[in-house]
Amino acid sequence: PGCVTISGDMTLDSGDTLAMELDSTTACTEYDQFIVGGDVTLDGAYLSLSLGFTPIGGETFTLIDGSGPISGQFAQETSIIAGGYAFTIDYAGGDGYDVVLTACTPGTLFVSLNSKTNILCNGSSTGAIDIDVSGGTTPYIYIWNNSATTEDLTNISAGTYTVTVTDDNGSYDILSVVVTE
Repeated sequence: PGCVTISGDMTLDSGDTLAMELDSTTACTEYDQFIVGGDVTLDGAYLSLSLGFTPIGGETFTLIDGSGPISGQFAQETSIIAGGYAFTIDYAGGDGYDVVLTACTPGTLFVSLNSKTNILCNGSSTGAIDIDVSGGTTPYIYIWNNSATTEDLTNISAGTYTVTVTDDNGSYDILSVVVTE
């Protein structure tokens, strides 16, 4: 792990991947961190996490320590699952200009967006949503607002899709994803 300092703006576009290593809780020596002197733009880039330890619920990791506004989000939007552990992503963490991960309590049922495919041509059904589920007790039950009962959706049209995932103990989590044209 290490630090990368950028004196100006940082822009990550759709199709880009930001690979970050988390080995413990100290920035730059135990987990990767970007220190950005300008604005940060995240236009749907994919966040890839490599875990070298077992995170404890509530631990935080400032992946991007910015000094200017953050616009946009990673492809995973507000949550990510890595190494079987769930994290929330806060785009206004720390001093308001940071991207901060927070480890969720292990065992808690957690649903996150792995990827989505927006519609290629107006009116077509070429969209897709791929979710990840961790924690809870298997098996999981998936109920989407379009009546689908599968983990992931394919060949869907533009719209807002909401899935409720329920585990064998009755715990549930809800995720909404907007697919655009």
